[in-house]
Amino acid sequence: MNKARLQLLSSILLVFMPLYAQAESVYDEGTYQSLTSDIRALRVGDTLTINVFESSSAQASAGANTKRSVNLAAKASGDITGVGGGEADGSVWTRNDFNGDAKVNRHGKLIAKVSVLVEEVYPNGDLRVSGSQEIVLNQETQSIVVAGRVRTVDIAYDNTIDSWRLSDSSIHYTGEGILARTEQQSLWSRLFGWIF
Repeated sequence: MNKARLQLLSSILLVFMPLYAQAESVYDEGTYQSLTSDIRALRVGDTLTINVFESSSAQASAGANTKRSVNLAAKASGDITGVGGGEADGSVWTRNDFNGDAKVNRHGKLIAKVSVLVEEVYPNGDLRVSGSQEIVLNQETQSIVVAGRVRTVDIAYDNTIDSWRLSDSSIHYTGEGILARTEQQSLWSRLFGWIF
């Protein structure tokens, strides 16, 4: 009799067990990535590392030469009543010469790695990315902001891309602090440069 009860109870549990056990799939189409697929950024919200290797140089020069001279001459003769006759000569001569030269040479080099976020996927598969990095060292704050458009075929196997492969790119590097302030002209220097 106990054996019959045990079999009846087991049968009832087997019938009602699926009602309590709800299984969910491990597969989610939106976030699924195969074990054999690569790890490159392809969707909005994915991250990508930009290897920033930028070098720039600029040279400008200007020169001006001006010369101006003025000659004035006058001569008077005749009798002046009470003084007598005579002649008077006079001349004025002025000359103004100006020579001015200016030359500017500027060279810059920026090497950094910045992680950016995919913000948009264009219809052709290109990615719009942007990101920033801020570094504070010895009371100096340096900021790097990178934005641009990336072709997915240019992304390397390790999910990186060189900055020269970005199209419509914008790379800003700024600094604030003691060193940045010493590179600027003082108010007095700017004032005297403006006056003279």
